[in-house]
Amino acid sequence: MLVDQKYIDSWTLIGPGKLDSRLNKGTYTAPTKLSAETPALVEVVFRTDGIVVGRVLARIFVVPEGISIRIDGGDWQTFDGDANSTQNIVAAFKGGDYISLGWKGRSPGTYAWTLSADVAFSHTVGTMLYQHVYIQGNKPLISGGSLIIAEVGPAGGDYVVGSFTLSPAGWTRATSTGVTAGTASIEGIFRVKRLR
Repeated sequence: MLVDQKYIDSWTLIGPGKLDSRLNKGTYTAPTKLSAETPALVEVVFRTDGIVVGRVLARIFVVPEGISIRIDGGDWQTFDGDANSTQNIVAAFKGGDYISLGWKGRSPGTYAWTLSADVAFSHTVGTMLYQHVYIQGNKPLISGGSLIIAEVGPAGGDYVVGSFTLSPAGWTRATSTGVTAGTASIEGIFRVKRLR
């Protein structure tokens, strides 16, 4: 059932993608490239007699299944993953590489990284380890950014959806001559199924 076009005041898209709206119909087209800006938000405003009488908001998650990550603005990589149903842990593997996100608290929400493992990020790529903590002057510091849990469905196949940023993230690399360390900027998005 469509609303009569005389009641449609405006259509607005906030976020990635394209919105084609004509009268009382709208079509959303996802972006061709992955974006950390998610969800997209479509708003339709209704008016009658010059007065706004309502709004409809639709959140559209433009996220492939798994955990998608990019480091220092490089190419996006997506890892197959899932979410634990008894603890707040999202994890993914690809070859020998691994990503893990964990948080304590009520979901959904925005969580700042912690020095402990209460809100934590870890990404292993070969001999390189990225984390939510970095070293400055021999002192561990907490990464800026946050973990955003946007949606948590029930266990048994529904999704956990969210995003994360670390600026900077810390990294260490084991080599034959010792361990080197540095920082990187990391952003990611995820949509993973909750296991039973």
